[in-house]
Amino acid sequence: MRSVFNAPQPDFSIKEAADIVHGHYRFSCTAEDLYSERDQNFYIISENGGEYILKISNPAEDQSALRMQIDCTEYISDKDKDLNIPLTIKSTSGEDIITLDRDGSTYYARMVTFVSGIFLKDYAQSEDMLFNLGAFMARLSRAMKGFEHPAANRKFAWNLSQDDFIQHFSQELKDDERDIVRFFLHQARAYHMDHGKDLPWAVIHNDGNDHNILVNDLGKTTGIIDFGDMGYSYRAAEPAVAMAYVAIGAGDPLHCMGQVLKGYHESFQLSEKELKFAIYLVCLRLSISVTMAAYRKKLFPQNEYITVSEAPAWEFLRRMRHQNLDQFSEDLYDLAR
Repeated sequence: MRSVFNAPQPDFSIKEAADIVHGHYRFSCTAEDLYSERDQNFYIISENGGEYILKISNPAEDQSALRMQIDCTEYISDKDKDLNIPLTIKSTSGEDIITLDRDGSTYYARMVTFVSGIFLKDYAQSEDMLFNLGAFMARLSRAMKGFEHPAANRKFAWNLSQDDFIQHFSQELKDDERDIVRFFLHQARAYHMDHGKDLPWAVIHNDGNDHNILVNDLGKTTGIIDFGDMGYSYRAAEPAVAMAYVAIGAGDPLHCMGQVLKGYHESFQLSEKELKFAIYLVCLRLSISVTMAAYRKKLFPQNEYITVSEAPAWEFLRRMRHQNLDQFSEDLYDLAR
């Protein structure tokens, strides 16, 4: 079945990107091709120095998912105008989504505001930085509270409330690797079976990884980009995703994750059951990540972004496989409350 995960990403040239901007937004610019998992993004600098991002979506992307992102970012901006997120700019003809037909395929393009800052992946971790990251994700949750959209209920591989992807694609892994990801899937399922009624759901950003979080030169989180993985899922998955990417490669992952969860919980209260669910969601997120890498690198071996977190994620998962997750859950709860 064709999806954004097996359809080749767009391959527009820099000249084509500049021509799209000139044709639909009526200004001259320079363009720089940026790395991306499944779409194509260009850093745009206008002739008067304005900075933007031109986003050309995967040809398998449904327009309703793009509309959800636009509606959500507008919703967030209305509730918290100082929250630094990319906002869509209308073309000169009043369109916020542009349709491009090329070589028999249809692509959707958008221009969004540029969010400046240092990527979290490029900043050394500190206790204050991690706490502040959690507080920022909580602020985002407050701003998104109450947002609804039909596309949020889509089937989506990165949604931690759905297990179809690991179920169907873990055969791409080696036997020992498949055993590991299925172990963590089983653990998350078991927790949900016991406590599901106490685990609230919401529409969440769902991709607070270290390539999407921006900080300033003091390590304070200042913004977040890329709403492409949005969906209706466990509310606790929002901090858990951010926790997952600060944990991999960390000398003391419990402490790192605990600081993020504490920062989140102090600003956006989670229940005891949600706080204790976090570690199961962290392991599930990274299990999806390594499964996705194994699946997609065979399809698109030239795209290095696909495997950017693969090695440290495996190291973390193998380490956690020997942990008592119930005890780890209790320890994280004690750190966060």
